[in-house]
Amino acid sequence: GTSFRAKDLYLLFQNSCFRERHGLTDEDLDLLREMIESFSVKWGVDARHKKSLGYAEDEDNTWDLAFCRIVLGISMEGDELFEGILPASSVSFSDYPRLCLLMRILKQIFADFREISALKKPLGEWAQDCFLWTKKYLTPRENRPEDEFHANELRAVFQDFALGEEGVLSGEKQGLSFVHFSSLLNSRLKKIMASTGRTLSDGVTVAPLRTLRAVPFKIIFVLGMEEGKFPSREP
Repeated sequence: GTSFRAKDLYLLFQNSCFRERHGLTDEDLDLLREMIESFSVKWGVDARHKKSLGYAEDEDNTWDLAFCRIVLGISMEGDELFEGILPASSVSFSDYPRLCLLMRILKQIFADFREISALKKPLGEWAQDCFLWTKKYLTPRENRPEDEFHANELRAVFQDFALGEEGVLSGEKQGLSFVHFSSLLNSRLKKIMASTGRTLSDGVTVAPLRTLRAVPFKIIFVLGMEEGKFPSREP
C-alpha cells in the first residue's frame, strides 16, 4: 500500500496546479521542507499505518509524530515530555496558521488514500473517483492554457474509461486494484503524449475539437470553413 513517503508528498506539493488549488506559496513549501527535515519525517501516517504495511508498530519518523510535536510546541512552554512526546522548540507562533494549512491538506490526503491499496473497483468507478480527486486537489492556473488543455485530456480519458471504452478487462467483474487501474491510466496518457508530441509548446497544435473542449487559444483555424466553401452550395 501507499506509505506516504515524505519526498513523494513534497513533490506533490510542488506541483503548480496543486499549489493553485490550495493557495500555497513558496514560503509554505519552505515550511513543509523544514517540517520534514526538523522532525525527520520519512514515511507512514502513524504507528497503526506502519503496522498495516508490515513494519514495526511505532511512531518513529511518521507524519503524526511531527504533527503532535508541532501542536505541543505551540501550546506548551519548556521542553518537558508530554506522554512521551517532546514538544517542538523551533516552531514560531507566526508560522502556526500556515503549518495548520499544511497539516490539514496532508490529513485530507491520508484520509482519501490511506486504504486505497486494499480496494478493488470496476474501471468506471476508479475513473469517477479519480475525476473527483483531480477536481478536489488540482486547479489549472490562470492564463495558462496548457494547464486547461492537459486537464481536458485527463478528463477525456476518465470519461472513456467510465464509458467502458477499454472493453471487458480481465478481472473487471471482480474489480481492479488501484495499481492495475493506475497502470492502465499511465499507459493511456503515454500514448496520448507520444502521439501529440509536446502539446501547447511552441508551434502549431493540430487536434480534433473533441480533445480541445476548452479551446484555449486566441486564434483558431477550422478546416473546411474557408470563405466560399462554407456553407457549401452542393448538397
